[in-house]
Amino acid sequence: MIGGRGEVAEDDWEYEDEPYEDDYDDYGDDDYYDDYYDSSPARQPMFYVFIALAAIVGGIFIFLLYSLVAGNGDEDGKTAADFKVVIDQPIANERIEAGKDFTIAVRATATEAIALIELQVNGEPVDQYVPKSPPPSDLIYAATFSWHFNNKGEYKIAVKVTSETGATKLSDTVSVTAFEGVGDRPVSITGKVVATVSMRAGPGESYEAVGRLNAGQQVKVIGKTRDSEWLLVEEGGQRWVPRTAIELQESLALVPIKEPTPVPATPSPTTGASPSPSPSPSPTAGPNAPDFAPTNAVLANGGARLRVTVANLSTNAFNGSLVVSVAGVGPGTLTQA
Repeated sequence: MIGGRGEVAEDDWEYEDEPYEDDYDDYGDDDYYDDYYDSSPARQPMFYVFIALAAIVGGIFIFLLYSLVAGNGDEDGKTAADFKVVIDQPIANERIEAGKDFTIAVRATATEAIALIELQVNGEPVDQYVPKSPPPSDLIYAATFSWHFNNKGEYKIAVKVTSETGATKLSDTVSVTAFEGVGDRPVSITGKVVATVSMRAGPGESYEAVGRLNAGQQVKVIGKTRDSEWLLVEEGGQRWVPRTAIELQESLALVPIKEPTPVPATPSPTTGASPSPSPSPSPTAGPNAPDFAPTNAVLANGGARLRVTVANLSTNAFNGSLVVSVAGVGPGTLTQA
């Protein structure tokens, strides 16, 4: 017994919860160190997956950065020249009759010689022009194409030029509308009345009023005058109304021109020779009558309105209505403001 305790054999040593096991029996053996390192924690598979993904993302980023810096060429990978391409004809939103030839005029300039000018319709090449050699001294090229549309509809026209080095440039797109020719076929379009208006027996205010259209009423337009100022509607047995009274829902170009039917004059009965009229003296203005004279007449609102200033040149006061006559214009074209 040492220090007041009984001596206990090594084989009987134990912890409070479990018996003590001697692990030093194999100490010094070759397998001891192998077992030690084999028992260390293994790396997780997701660690290698993360490393691989990071490498892929980094490679993509470097590739995109290089493409952004080096991508100064055009669609063919060529170095772009300084181009300018303009379509002078037709103009944007122009209406072109289907089936009829029309001209497409193009101008192009470049810092180097142009080898090819290509016409495109709706993104497809349809014709081309090869400039003659030598190139113009100012490097300004002009080309014209003759083309036609077989069917009505919306079309987009563009021109692509190619230089001798292979650089290309596409012009801005010009949108046009092809419509079907009317000819002699009866064609009608729809419209809506914007304000209550009287229908006339002919195209003009001088014709008899033969009915009325109410605001918001739908009408069918079947004809127009040559200047498109009056429309022939189907309502009321084909009557005429002013163009400004109808809001058209389709193109007026589809409507044929209609000439009004002349109304024969009714002959007045004659009962014999009429006495020759004798001239009567013009009335003489009284001493207190006003003296009116137009002093100024100007066009306003872009020519849509005529503003006339009438002055009383006398000292006599005037109170009443005043009638102004304007010569040289057709009937019904002027209204009182």
